[in-house]
Amino acid sequence: MAKLKNIYIFLLIFFFYLNIGALKSQVYFNIRESFDGSNTLEFCKDIMTVPDGYVIMGGFAGASNFQYHFGVLKLDNEGNTVLRKIFYSDSLRNVELGRRNGCLNKNSASNSYYNVGLSRRFIDEGLGVLDEGIIAKFDTAFNLIWMKYFRDKSDPVDSSFFFEHAKILENDDLIIAGTLYKGNSSTSILLKADSSGNELWRKYFESGSLNQGLNVIPTPDGGFALSCYKWVPQNNTSHNYLIKTDSLGNEQWRRYIGGLYADGPLYLANSPDSTIVGAYEYSDYSPPPPSSHSYNRIAVVKYNLLGELIFEEIHGESIIDRRVTSISSSIDGGFAVSGCVVVFHDASYSYDGTLLKVNNNGDSVWYRQYRNLMGESSFNFLYGVTFAPDGGFATVGALFPFAPDIGGQDIWVIKVDSMGCINFDDCWVGEKELPLPQNKTAMLRVHPNPAKDRIQLDFGSDELHLPKTLSLYDSFGQLRQTLKLEPGLSEANISGLPPGMYVGVVWCNELQLGTFKFVAF
Repeated sequence: MAKLKNIYIFLLIFFFYLNIGALKSQVYFNIRESFDGSNTLEFCKDIMTVPDGYVIMGGFAGASNFQYHFGVLKLDNEGNTVLRKIFYSDSLRNVELGRRNGCLNKNSASNSYYNVGLSRRFIDEGLGVLDEGIIAKFDTAFNLIWMKYFRDKSDPVDSSFFFEHAKILENDDLIIAGTLYKGNSSTSILLKADSSGNELWRKYFESGSLNQGLNVIPTPDGGFALSCYKWVPQNNTSHNYLIKTDSLGNEQWRRYIGGLYADGPLYLANSPDSTIVGAYEYSDYSPPPPSSHSYNRIAVVKYNLLGELIFEEIHGESIIDRRVTSISSSIDGGFAVSGCVVVFHDASYSYDGTLLKVNNNGDSVWYRQYRNLMGESSFNFLYGVTFAPDGGFATVGALFPFAPDIGGQDIWVIKVDSMGCINFDDCWVGEKELPLPQNKTAMLRVHPNPAKDRIQLDFGSDELHLPKTLSLYDSFGQLRQTLKLEPGLSEANISGLPPGMYVGVVWCNELQLGTFKFVAF
C-alpha cells in the first residue's frame, strides 16, 4: 500500500507541474453559437476533435411549428466558426442526428463522416408518424452523400426505431445502439452495418418492459459493450445494465449497475488498459411518484472484459436533478465526464454545466462548473465533451435564457485547459467562479510544493501586515479548510488535509489577494 501511495503522489506532482507549465499556452473560449441564426430552438449533444479544430453536429426546430432540421458547425482551434451548413427537412419528414455524444465518426481514410439518429415521417395524411433509425454519410466538406433508413422489415409498420449512438470500426463498419418502441414496451437494439449503410445483423436485448439502448463501444477482443437503460415510471426508479457481446452481437454477460432509486443513463468509453469505463448519475434518493426528481452524485465504473468490477467510484455532493451526459477519454489516460447541476438562488434556480476529470483509477482530479448565461433563472447545459490537442477539453451544450438574459435557445461551446479552467486567471473553486485580481500577487507563490504539514506563502510587503483568511478547496471544488492568518504571518498548517491537489484562495475582508495551487501528501 505504501508503494501505491508513493506512485499516486508522484503522479499528482508530475501532472501538477506539467499542467502549470502548459496553462499559459492553452486556448480558451466560451461562446454562444447557432446553426440557423434566427429565433429557433437549437440543440447539440455531440462534438468531435479534428486536426484543425472541432466539428459540431446537432439540430434546430422552428419556435412555432417545432419542425426538426439539422446542421453542422466547424470551429477552428481558437473557437472561430469556419463552416456552417444547414439541412432543412421537408414538411413530411423531420430528421434528428447526433442524439448522444460520440455519434459523429470519421472513417479510416479520413475522407468521410458518419452520423446516426432518427427520422420522423408523417403518414396517413399527417395523422400518424413513422419513426425510422437513420445512418447519414458526409464528405469532408459535410455535403450529404446519402442517408439510409431502418425500420421493421415488413408492413404493417407498428413500431418506432431510434438510433442513439454509433462507433466506427477498424474496417469502417458501424456498430449502432438504439431502441425499438412497440406499443407500450421498448427493446434495446444492437445493429451492425457496413460502410455503405447495409445492415449486416441486429440483436435485441431487454430487462422488463421499458428499455433503451444508449451507448456502444467496440472492445479489444473484437466484441462490443452496450449500455442499456431500464425504468419503472410507476415507482420513479431506473437502472442501467451493461451487456458484453461477441463479434456477432451474441450476449456473453450482463451486469446490473446502480442503486435502488432513479439512476441516470450509463455512458461508455474505452480505457487504455483494455477495459470498459462508464459514467452515470447515481441516485441517493428519488421521492415516490408523482415526483420525477432524484438526488444524484456522479458515478464512474470500470469492468474488465470478463465482467469483473474493477471499481465504482461515486463523486461529489448529492444534489437534486444533477445530470451526467457523456464521458470521453483524455490524452493522459484519464476521463472527462460532462453534465449539469442545479444552482439555487434566493427566489429562483439556474443550471450550470459541469465537468469532472478522473484518472484511470476513477479518482477525482478536479471538478468545475461553468456558465455563459449569468441570470439566476437561466439554464447552462453541457451534453458532450472531447479532448483538445493542448491537453484541455472542448464541450458542447445548449443555453436556455430567461430574463434578464436575452436571446433564444442557442448552442454553447466552451474550451477549457487541462485543469478545467475557463481562463488562465479564472477557475471555479466551489462557491463561484473567482476571477483573480490583476496585481503582482494574483498567482501567489507557495513552498514547499508538494507539502505535507505546512506551506509558506510569499506575500508582498504591503500585504504581509494585513489580517487574512485562507480558503482551501479540493479538486472537486469543495471547501475543505478555512484558516486565519494573523498580521505578519505567512505560514499555514495543512496537516489535516488528505493527499491530493488543492486550490488556495487568500482574502482580506472582501478583497481577494491571490490564489495558488499545490499538492498535499
